[in-house]
Amino acid sequence: AQAWFEAAIRANPQLPAAATLYADFLTQTNQLERAVAVLSKLLETNRSEAWHKLARIAERTVSGDSYDAAAATYLRALGAPDDVTEASDDMVEVFLLQADASQLAIVSDLLLLLQYKARRNQLLDTVYPHLLSKFPHEAQLHMHHAKFCADVLKRKRKAHASFRRAVALEPGNVTILDHYAEFLSAAFPDRLDAAEAAHLQSVRKNPTSPQAHFSYASFLTYVYKAPERAEEHFKTALSLDPRDSVTLCCYATFLENQAEARGRDWEYHDLSLQYAERMYNDAAEIAPTNPSHAVFFANFLWRQRRHGEAWSQLKRALDHEPGNAATLRLCGIFLHDVHVLTNGATPMGSATAAGGGGGHSGSASSLDFGLGSSICVDGTPVTHLSTATLPLVLCGRAEGDDGAECLVEEHCVSFAEAADRAFRKSVILAQHDPVTLRAYAKFVEDVKRDPQTANALEAAAVELELAEHDAAIVAETDELAQMDAANAA
Repeated sequence: AQAWFEAAIRANPQLPAAATLYADFLTQTNQLERAVAVLSKLLETNRSEAWHKLARIAERTVSGDSYDAAAATYLRALGAPDDVTEASDDMVEVFLLQADASQLAIVSDLLLLLQYKARRNQLLDTVYPHLLSKFPHEAQLHMHHAKFCADVLKRKRKAHASFRRAVALEPGNVTILDHYAEFLSAAFPDRLDAAEAAHLQSVRKNPTSPQAHFSYASFLTYVYKAPERAEEHFKTALSLDPRDSVTLCCYATFLENQAEARGRDWEYHDLSLQYAERMYNDAAEIAPTNPSHAVFFANFLWRQRRHGEAWSQLKRALDHEPGNAATLRLCGIFLHDVHVLTNGATPMGSATAAGGGGGHSGSASSLDFGLGSSICVDGTPVTHLSTATLPLVLCGRAEGDDGAECLVEEHCVSFAEAADRAFRKSVILAQHDPVTLRAYAKFVEDVKRDPQTANALEAAAVELELAEHDAAIVAETDELAQMDAANAA
């Protein structure tokens, strides 16, 4: 494919469409430097689209907790000067509000970055009403606003109204109906029939859509707890699109969970695990740059005690998206487990912390880490590994003579030290996530033997949960007060 793309560009060097498709291909195959080079040449002929694609690459390659550079790149796609390097709230507001209908895709991507990664909630609360007033018939914009109201502002009624508006504008939109059903099941857990009705509407209006069947199957499995009904829709989704990597990955997880739930005595136990592994491999082959597929596959391999292969998948996930907090947390849990296994203790279980079944205990002599040699060499447990075997995001870094960041000289670190790095980066990236704080607290208590810090992390997690609960109550009270005032008026 790459050879044909290059031939097309040589034959038509002034054709922007060929270069754009080639840049997409390079991005999908993780050749990001070459993709940036191709897109940089497109800036003269197709400025907005080129900056948009460069912004997506910048967002994907962030390894710290600052998304300012990625946001600034989105602003260039919206018309800001090329020398803009910072994205202040005032500047973001100006360029969002002057965007036209042709730039809505860029606006949507920037809104999602500000909401889920940069967490500029006050800015979003200011710009959303203006954008909805300017583009009242854009269903996707109403959906993003609904999710912002539900996830950040904790205002159920306002979120519900925005979702209903989005569904009214596009009653057959699979993505909107899926998010609406997800909201209904979370906001009204005693009324799952309403969430199921949204999924059924999606399936009825889109009978040949793999996404509609896949989302309904996921709902039946994890929310409605009806796996026997879910399998039919997983199979339908795969029959409609056998190469949909997300469906393959989720159906593999479904089969894996069914095998675990029914136990080894189930006649299809081994066969289900074999099919699950084949589907994980297919998903990884179809979408090699999708880090979530690698994380799920790593969890599966870890549960099968194939630690070396699991580590390879986690490295692949972090190399593709070094700023993914959930992947870093799982990497920390994995390295924690390896540390305690080599020291004869009981691991915390990466599968447990990631939402699956429990981890395995075991001795160092049976553990193959896949780093060129077993953890146990000549009967002696190896408790250190070279930074050359770590994902770049976990390697030690230092500043060079010119002040630029560079890799420090290759050296050995303990599994505990590597785990600590992974947890610390995960905590920085996901500051408001109690699950990450609790995972790090357990590591600090078990490995670093620092109960004071562990208790502080646990207290921070509890405080976050209480604050979220209080915010939801305050938001609901405010909504009721606003409704009473409106009724009185």
